[in-house]
Amino acid sequence: VPLAEGLTDAMFVPIFASVFQPLREVFLPDVVVVQCGADCLAQDPMGGFSLTPRSVTAAVLEVQRTGLPLLLLGGGGYHPENAARLWTGLTAAVSGQELDMDIPDEDAYFLRYGPDFSLELGPGCRRNRNTEEGVKELVAETRARIRGLAKGQAGLPDKTSGEPEDRPPLSELPGNVGDRKLKRLLTEEPGGKE
Repeated sequence: VPLAEGLTDAMFVPIFASVFQPLREVFLPDVVVVQCGADCLAQDPMGGFSLTPRSVTAAVLEVQRTGLPLLLLGGGGYHPENAARLWTGLTAAVSGQELDMDIPDEDAYFLRYGPDFSLELGPGCRRNRNTEEGVKELVAETRARIRGLAKGQAGLPDKTSGEPEDRPPLSELPGNVGDRKLKRLLTEEPGGKE
């Protein structure tokens, strides 16, 4: 989905959710590889979005909820401390670990994580150039292209024809640690306050 500069968590999570499920239904993967580029994060000098690790983690947990084998890859990210924040948080989330948000002061790189010395990362102040209406149009166009893939690829069933799905939708999969983390990520305020 070609999104403009300044994309926020509030827009990213629903965009990902609305595109991931149809892609999963078209391709019926046996495994999912997710490249977790940290250049989407706020404050990245090369990226243009204003995302926090919360939204990237929410997307990864949604993929994990499918129950399919999952391979996470790091990548991108030109603010090393924020890339480390993201990948540390992702690793903890998918492995069901709770982390203290404070960076240990014994860490050799502790001073690089100032001024708050926390794993948390705020959204930044980049102006969001995506409009609700524009995003709705982009998502609709993307979903239409995905439906086109379902019709045009040899050997893939047409999932738009009402054929029964041989895999349950994400909403019907049994809950796991990822569900609890996803719910918390989407409902908590930064800093752990609800």
